Amino acid sequence: MGLVSIWIGPANSQSNVTRQEDIKATFLYNFAKFVEWPQSSFVDAVVSFRIEIIGRDPFDGRLDQIVIGKRVHDKPIEVIHSLEGAYPGLVHIAFVSASAEKRLDSLLKTYRRRDVLTVSDIADFTRRGGMIGFVTEPGAVHFRFNQAVVEQSQLRVSSRLLALGVPPTKVGR
Repeated sequence: MGLVSIWIGPANSQSNVTRQEDIKATFLYNFAKFVEWPQSSFVDAVVSFRIEIIGRDPFDGRLDQIVIGKRVHDKPIEVIHSLEGAYPGLVHIAFVSASAEKRLDSLLKTYRRRDVLTVSDIADFTRRGGMIGFVTEPGAVHFRFNQAVVEQSQLRVSSRLLALGVPPTKVGR
């Protein structure tokens, strides 16, 4: 597993939580630029690059705003909000919010079969089988890879993104 962090300043206000969520939303958008999906993820019926948020939206619509007018892999980006479970159609990135933690194991099993990049800020997400887990500390947002899970999928993460990681033990988790 690797770890990347961004320092966001002193953590002493509600606005810091907002900045952390903004950074996570921006990371979600940018992850798409550094991952290659199998051709089967872009069948003719899929007209957009889909990012799914499962459970309550911790970004309060900011991800929707970030992706307006943007394209990834020559496709416009669509954000899908699923309160109850996995979207039945094709998605490329699935963010599992803390409100969906009770369904995490079944969601990861479903998405593993679909070659979906799974991301969350649930504690121990990567240890539980997720691909990228956010870790928030005072003044910083980090993310970790579970490279073994990524390698079991048909997704190819750019070496440029993987090179940003450092061993997780260097940040105390």
